[in-house]
Amino acid sequence: MCCIQIALCDDETEELDKVEEILRAWHRQHGRNEIVLRRFEDSVELLYTIGEESYSPDLILMDIYMPHNSGIETARRLRKQGNTSRIIFLTSSKDYALEAFEVNAFQYLLKPVSEHRLFPVIEKACHDI
Repeated sequence: MCCIQIALCDDETEELDKVEEILRAWHRQHGRNEIVLRRFEDSVELLYTIGEESYSPDLILMDIYMPHNSGIETARRLRKQGNTSRIIFLTSSKDYALEAFEVNAFQYLLKPVSEHRLFPVIEKACHDI
């Protein structure tokens, strides 16, 4: 058994709560490994924690629209730093799908996110990890 580090990054607390609950439900039903969730309410905090605290999440679930840095810009910075985390964008817009794959996104899901749509993506990501 291993531990999967998952970072959630969204400036809306309700979205963080919802995604966290979906991940916990997935883990109760399918989790063979321990998961450790960390929540970030902005991309600056996520970048700082990864860069300065040597935090290395296996999986990042991130919104595109956030103050300071968009999710796409945050992913670009992470990739420039050599970060290989699997990034799943959770967003309300189709507009950035092509850009998401330019930063090697693992998946791009439109909100509202549901168990039905997120469970298979998490299962695949955890299998790859």
